[in-house]
Parts: sequence; structure tokens; C-alpha cells
Amino acid sequence: MALILSLETSSEVCSVCLHENEKILSIIETKEAFSHTRKITLFITECLKIANKEIHQLNAIAISDGPGSYTGLRVAASTAKGMCYALGIPMIAVDTLKAIAHHASLTFPGAMYFPMVDARRMEVYTSIFDASLNHLKETYNLILEKEVFEEWEISNQKMVLCGTGVEKVKMLFAEKKYELMPFELSSSHMVSLAIRKFENKFFENNISYEPNYYKAPKVTRSTKALF
Repeated sequence: MALILSLETSSEVCSVCLHENEKILSIIETKEAFSHTRKITLFITECLKIANKEIHQLNAIAISDGPGSYTGLRVAASTAKGMCYALGIPMIAVDTLKAIAHHASLTFPGAMYFPMVDARRMEVYTSIFDASLNHLKETYNLILEKEVFEEWEISNQKMVLCGTGVEKVKMLFAEKKYELMPFELSSSHMVSLAIRKFENKFFENNISYEPNYYKAPKVTRSTKALF
């Protein structure tokens, strides 16, 4: 039995989940804005306490790999790296979009999945998965327009648009026969994929790992005087 701590911080949700194989022992999450840095270690401590587990019993830590919030992804990655180094356990990175697609597949099995992470305005980060969650198209950023998915309609498969970017396309695709499944991200969505990676020993290098930001962060120069 593998005891894994999963951290989802790629969106405004800060979510921490402790699970033994696929059995969730405890989960704490919040949508409080800008809370990842303040909350994540508190949530980890509380999850362990609720499940009556000690930190040294952890077998691995899984983090959401992105794409998503630059700050959120950095917070989970740095937290996991420090803990994994101190505990001598592996770190697992779970593709955020694949976790969204997997969660959607539990409701709509045997479909084609278009997971979306909100990237502001009418833009999303997305990729496309088949019914077995194999990539049909790797991660890319997409400006949402009515015709963007028409090339996939010829497959005659059910098309499921899912994740945080779906809410803003309800009117855009109202005439389409797509299944729309908007939902917030959660560390519980990572559980099955994290276990699968643990069993196959697909671990990250704690030193060289960086999250999949997909886009570089927008850094601006301060106009304020230093002195």
C-alpha cells in the first residue's frame, strides 16, 4: 500500500489530499484567493492529523504539473521538493490536463476529452485525449471561437469539454452537441494517475524538475524608486 500526498495548486484552488493507493483518507481545499503560500503546509499538517498518519510514513508526494498559475505551481513544486529531499521519497508530477480528462471520463466514459484550464479572457490551455487518455494533441493555448473543434466532429465520438475553462464557452457552443463539464480542480482528481506513476516508478528529478508553465510568466520592471 502506497501512502501518497497529492497537491493541486495549478488554479486558484489550493487542494491537499492524502490517499492510500486510491482510497482518500483526508482532503482539504479552499478557493481563497492568493492563499497557496499561506495554506499549503497547514493543509498538509491537517490532512496527516485527520488520517492519523505521520509525515515519515509517506511513500511519495504528487504535484499537479501544469499548465496553470505560475505562482501556484511554484508553491507546490518547492514544497514537494523540500519534503521529498528531507524524507528521502520520490516526487511525482501529474499532468493537470490529463487529470481533468480522467475525472471527466468517470462521468462520460469512452469519449474524446478536451480538458481546459482557464487562461483569462477567451483563451485556455488545452490538449486532446482519446477514450484511453492517450494524447491526440499535446498541450497548446487556444483562443476560443465557435469553429475551433469542428475538425474533431468527423470522428462521431462524444466530445467532452471539461475543466475550469468551460464555464465561459457555454453560450459559444450552445448549438453544438458537445458535453460541457465545467468544474474546479481538486487534488482528488490526481489520485489514480499518481498511483499509476508510483507503481511504474515514473518519478521526477528533485533537482532539475520545473513545472509545465507552458507560457513564460509575465514579469514587468518596477517603476518605483529603490531609494
